[in-house]
Amino acid sequence: MFWKYFLPAVDRFPYRRYRGGLCPIVPIEIKAKGRWRKILVYVDSGAAYSVLTVAAARRLGLMRIKARKLVVTTSGGRTQKISLHRLWVRLAGQRLSVTFGVPRGFDVDFNLLGRHDLFKRFAITFDDKNALLTLTPHRK
Repeated sequence: MFWKYFLPAVDRFPYRRYRGGLCPIVPIEIKAKGRWRKILVYVDSGAAYSVLTVAAARRLGLMRIKARKLVVTTSGGRTQKISLHRLWVRLAGQRLSVTFGVPRGFDVDFNLLGRHDLFKRFAITFDDKNALLTLTPHRK
């Protein structure tokens, strides 16, 4: 049984109800203005980057902070303006730096946690049959 001490810690998150279905939505903490605040994010393997709703960005105090602005093309082919914010996040017992885009002039339906920063730190399993998201930290 000594082998169990060499396995990385695994965090499991049951899917949550959203719009009539079960989705991989997890709680995270974001550090903004010197405080850790909890929000829910949809872990989206199809999203390259992470996105916050305008409401979440306001609650975190990000709308008044000068940020790098960028024009991006969405999956629907539309061109949109966003501002980028690099923030500390606590998830699954780890602290990591995540770049979030905040839309300017439009909004999104939900906070998204995309591949860019998350998939470098964790092996992620989407178990739709059992409605369970598993995060396994990569070994350093």
